[in-house]
Amino acid sequence: MKKEKHEGDKKRKVTTSIKKLLIAGFSIPVICVIIVGVFSYQRASEEIVAVCEESMKNTMKMTLQYLDYVFAGVQSECVQLLVDDNTVNYIKGSSFDIMEKNKQLSAVKTNVLAKEKANKFISGIHLIPSGKLQTVTSASVIQTGFFEELEEGIAEKSSWTGKHTLIDERLNIAKDDYALSYMQKSMENNAVVVVDIGKAELVQLLKELDFGEGSRISLITADGREIAAGRDDGIAFMGEDFFKEINGEGFSSLSQYVTYEDKEYLYVQMQSGQNGALLCAMIPEETIMTRVSSIKMVVFLFVILSCFLAILTAAFISKQLVKAVKGMAQILGEVSEGNLLVKEKSFYLKEINVLSGHVSRMIGKTKKMLIQVKNCDCAIEDSMENLKVSSADVQETAASITDVVKDINQGISRQATELERCREKMEYLSEQIELVNESTGKIKATADKTDEFISGMEITMTELQENAKDVEAVSDTAVKHMLQLKEQSANIESFLEIINEMADSTNLLSLNASIEAARVGEAGRGFAVVAGEIHKLADGSSQAAEEIRKIIKEIEQQVVRTESAVHETKKAVEIQKEKAELTTGTFYAMREQVDGLTVSLEHIAESVSEMDRQRKEALEAVREISEVSEENILYSDKVMEQVKQQKALSGNLTGIVSVMKSNMEELGKALNQFRVDEKEKSFQNEK
Repeated sequence: MKKEKHEGDKKRKVTTSIKKLLIAGFSIPVICVIIVGVFSYQRASEEIVAVCEESMKNTMKMTLQYLDYVFAGVQSECVQLLVDDNTVNYIKGSSFDIMEKNKQLSAVKTNVLAKEKANKFISGIHLIPSGKLQTVTSASVIQTGFFEELEEGIAEKSSWTGKHTLIDERLNIAKDDYALSYMQKSMENNAVVVVDIGKAELVQLLKELDFGEGSRISLITADGREIAAGRDDGIAFMGEDFFKEINGEGFSSLSQYVTYEDKEYLYVQMQSGQNGALLCAMIPEETIMTRVSSIKMVVFLFVILSCFLAILTAAFISKQLVKAVKGMAQILGEVSEGNLLVKEKSFYLKEINVLSGHVSRMIGKTKKMLIQVKNCDCAIEDSMENLKVSSADVQETAASITDVVKDINQGISRQATELERCREKMEYLSEQIELVNESTGKIKATADKTDEFISGMEITMTELQENAKDVEAVSDTAVKHMLQLKEQSANIESFLEIINEMADSTNLLSLNASIEAARVGEAGRGFAVVAGEIHKLADGSSQAAEEIRKIIKEIEQQVVRTESAVHETKKAVEIQKEKAELTTGTFYAMREQVDGLTVSLEHIAESVSEMDRQRKEALEAVREISEVSEENILYSDKVMEQVKQQKALSGNLTGIVSVMKSNMEELGKALNQFRVDEKEKSFQNEK
């Protein structure tokens, strides 16, 4: 009893108040509200930022589409001007009538001025012909054509450029008057039309793209000229490191965040499909985030209000609960002192009232139970005597069961020992079967490799026979060629005889010429020199013929040796063919033996597999029998343990009956402490 009381005291040490529990309970939804608020703010901010980014991209995309429309219109105006009949006739310069030329010039100039006025983005149109004609321009400058000078810097028929220095110098045009220009050559390549897009109109269009404070926007031409809105120097991106890094390998459309002057910016650039220009914009991240600051404040106020209401509700509920619990504690305290005559109280909380009613009914039933317990006291004493006799009988029966279970355990132990020996033998047999199976597999693998090797050697020997035939054919061909070479050598020998005869004739001719030259005297000296040279040439021809004859003899000797070697080679090839045929027959015989060995190994492998299957089934049966034996031992041990416990319990039952009898006496004394009627009579007084 003391031990149970001590454990109860230990359990009651960890306690807390209802107020703390309520506050903790209400803190959970408050924390959830905070989490939901933070999550909602984050999601809302992400969505708003995404919408802002998408809006910026769409705005820039529409602006770029509008600019592409303007650029396409400029190209169209340029082409229309070039194909106009007056322009074509004027730049050809085919008319020699001054009046007609002036009329054409006036018509072209009128057309140029009309096109410039019709498009607000066009700041100037210039038709530059060859040097013999006057330049037609919307600028108030008279200048002869300089197409030849300008053509050197125009590589293509049409192109976009951010500047044209030569035109600026000749026509007195300021660089800041235009942003970019389109150049189109005529079909005859004798004139060029240059259309300037005004910088002021383009800058005004860029300024209308207001992305907030601190934002930048520019148009960068394909050749690197930048037109920045709101910048006096006209440069907003070209000199920045992030721009160089992004566009290091060429312009492209993209969107990303960049760091500039220790601040984060959303940078967007889009490339024109008409002329490759870039429309660039950069917005500070803080400008985008200011649009979500109001959401942040609303979420913060909502969370604070939720926390305040939760704490207020928790305080009110805890106050009512504490009041009700204290009232219930007072009632239960009196009951714990033995006073079962306490009256039911009423509380503000409905659930506490229900609890109070249950407590009152419990006290009433407890009074009835105490009276019934007293009446059952005598019956319990008789039952304890009968229980004592039954306990002795149970002890005798448990002793008999113990002896029987011991005999069963001994038999099961012997059976388990024999099964273990059987299992060990089966395991040894399994290992031997595995070794046989493994060895058979290795022998079969070796036989397969030998078969593959023999197949490869058969192919090799077949190829060797074919090669021998080829060598024999080549040898026959070589012999034929040697014979032909001998015939050619004989022909060359006859030619050498002819050369020697010609050399002898030439020597005679040279000798006669020398004699005639000597006879003529001084007048024949030149002829004598020629005769001497002819004599030298004849001697050289004789010597060369002799050298050729020696070489031919060596060739004939080499031909004889080669012919002999070819015959020897042919004999060796025939012997090789015979050996190859014998070797091939040997390989065929080996292959038949290896195939027979492979079939035998397959039969052995099948037999070993069947043995292994039977071995596994036998081993599985032994294992199942062993498991059943182990389970029988386990069950017998459990029976023995239960019998021992039953014997011990029956042995202790007599002592428990004695203790119970003593406890009943103590129970009677304890019952006398409770007041169960108005006169506070106890069970002891009733006795």
